[in-house]
Amino acid sequence: MIGDRADHVLSHIVHVFLETRLPVPSHRIAGIMGLSPATMRSVMADLEKQGFLSSAHSSSGRMPTEKTWRLYSQSLVNQCSTQTLSDGDWAALRALEYSDSTMVSQTLADLCQGAGIFFAAPPDLIISSIKFLRLSASKSLIALEMMCGKTEYRVISIPAHITAEQLTEVSDFLNQLVHQRSISDALSHVEKTLGQTSEYLFLLSMHLLRNGVGDLEGRLDIKGHSYLLDAVCDSDSASAFKMLLTWVEKQQLMFSMLHQVILKRQLQVFFGHDDGFANIQGCSVVVAPYQCRENKGVVGIIGPLHMDYRRVIPIINGMAKIVEKTFK
Repeated sequence: MIGDRADHVLSHIVHVFLETRLPVPSHRIAGIMGLSPATMRSVMADLEKQGFLSSAHSSSGRMPTEKTWRLYSQSLVNQCSTQTLSDGDWAALRALEYSDSTMVSQTLADLCQGAGIFFAAPPDLIISSIKFLRLSASKSLIALEMMCGKTEYRVISIPAHITAEQLTEVSDFLNQLVHQRSISDALSHVEKTLGQTSEYLFLLSMHLLRNGVGDLEGRLDIKGHSYLLDAVCDSDSASAFKMLLTWVEKQQLMFSMLHQVILKRQLQVFFGHDDGFANIQGCSVVVAPYQCRENKGVVGIIGPLHMDYRRVIPIINGMAKIVEKTFK
């Protein structure tokens, strides 16, 4: 915890940084708050020791760290119900009413200058059992029986060296884990067995599930990848940007996180080191769930750590409401 004065200092630093995108000098904040430069240098030095600020040189200004962005964004999430959209942002969102849902992610990308997310979750299908029938050395038929009586069939590729006994072993293993679970819950549950069973059994199980039923996890549309170039400027690392694009393109890796957002039924902000996101510095994700009758899903934005959360959070929250209204 930090004191009220330090909290106000951080808030001013964030606002000045968002305006200038440059390290914030102590005299700038001292002038805003009416404090002496010496006092402000002392306060900012303490905040740097606590990990809230960083500086390239001792004589340069300070910049907010991920720790500060977490604190700042969470305070805005807590105030989400009282925040209002600008007239321009609200008009852009209202223009989407009753339009094709494919426009949602592109509109969010353009408004927030990041990669827009639109996720439509599938119906709540609960698995009864999974059966495998080998068709050839490299092909297998998967029969996914649902509790509602529906059966989904898929033909998938399998490694040629997998024996009939191993396929039976995987079938028995999966049926113990996925019975009476949803698609996303089944995938998440099997992922948690890593390290608790043999490597080949885990890898083969994930291969069969991902290729056999992964398309039943829902529809995910991401637009605006080019805006993520801003993340390179922040992290000063092209490799970080490449990792982020790889994570975005491997859309299955996002499904578990998005389904958790639906279950929690509230707007959330994820950062690079959060479990279930990606171990990538300099990036964050703002997401909000929507639900109307049987239609549910998530809208959101992936962007650099220094997004203007004051504007982005109301936009994401507003978009969720627009999508709900459209489904009505």
